[in-house]
Amino acid sequence: MKLNVLHILNKLAFAGTEKQVITLFNNIDLDSFNMFLFCFNKTDISANSVIPDSIRYFEYQRREGIDYEIVKRIVRIVQDNSIDIIHSHNWGTLFYAFMAAVVTRRVHIHGEHGKEHFSETSQGNWKRLLLKKSSARISDFFITVSENLKEELIQEWGVRQNKITVIRNGIDSLLFKPDLSAGEQIRKELYIGANDIVVGTVGWLRPIKNQSAIIRILPELLKKKENLKVVIVGDGEDRHKLEKLAQEHNVSSNIIFTGHREDVESLLNAFDIYIQASLFEGMSNTIMQAMSVGIPVVAMNVGGNSELVKDGITGYLVKPESSIVLIERILYLSNNRDICKEMGKNGRDIITRDFSINMMIRSNEDVYRRFSKR
Repeated sequence: MKLNVLHILNKLAFAGTEKQVITLFNNIDLDSFNMFLFCFNKTDISANSVIPDSIRYFEYQRREGIDYEIVKRIVRIVQDNSIDIIHSHNWGTLFYAFMAAVVTRRVHIHGEHGKEHFSETSQGNWKRLLLKKSSARISDFFITVSENLKEELIQEWGVRQNKITVIRNGIDSLLFKPDLSAGEQIRKELYIGANDIVVGTVGWLRPIKNQSAIIRILPELLKKKENLKVVIVGDGEDRHKLEKLAQEHNVSSNIIFTGHREDVESLLNAFDIYIQASLFEGMSNTIMQAMSVGIPVVAMNVGGNSELVKDGITGYLVKPESSIVLIERILYLSNNRDICKEMGKNGRDIITRDFSINMMIRSNEDVYRRFSKR
């Protein structure tokens, strides 16, 4: 008999968590599992354009504050579709999924992919702490994308070792592969010279992604490398602030904001160096994509980044706010193309060996089957 699994997301988005869930939908064994998806915030993204036809999709527009209608909707979906497992993703879904699982007495698996709430006040909030502790005791199982997050759930939430596992994100290394011609086409499109050094980054433009740090060090980089260009791929709430910051630092002519793009694999091939300035990452999809394409990565030593970037082997890890070291690493790589190639090859080897989509899918299926007799 097939297992019915209901996934719960805050909303459909072109972000790491959502992309990994959709990858799961596209590759899971449909002879063994029926997949369902409930999102409680509507977006402009058409579900039909990103979700396979085999997936039953439910949508609701959340109201301000705690909206108990969400719990009722989940309970109804569970009862109407004989759901066996509720699989919630990230902090914003935990309360509603946890409550629905308690009411319906279904298996509840919670996955943490990163930190959505990044502030001291949120970390100290007693209501959040109560939910973490209650969930750790009552929910059936937890999945994190990195050892760093796993340790956080054990230490801060109180999750037992036998109730948690790490399932790392999977990358399509056939899509994200070295492609010289694709990179050349992007450079022509963006009016980047053949001899220019391109330092690029991909992600939502929001405070936690910290793209402002890249803009602030650019004046110093340009003193040593006049032919350096920064390409920032993505869109979000901080775009206007970042464009204004570039103007204030007189570096607008050396920065290209592409906005949201669907051809990230081609854009990455136009980069010489990938930079990740985020203040926190669970298991960065974009770092994995850059490594899969075969370019060196310079990243902040936060979250799960050290589980991906091997310092001095696939790139460099830099302490947050260490702008001098960040500048030094970028300049060193920009002056040593052979080192870039070697690090890029090392990175791709790691991705193809340890971060395949197949490994991610099979690991999720194994967790679901563990609860098949419940």
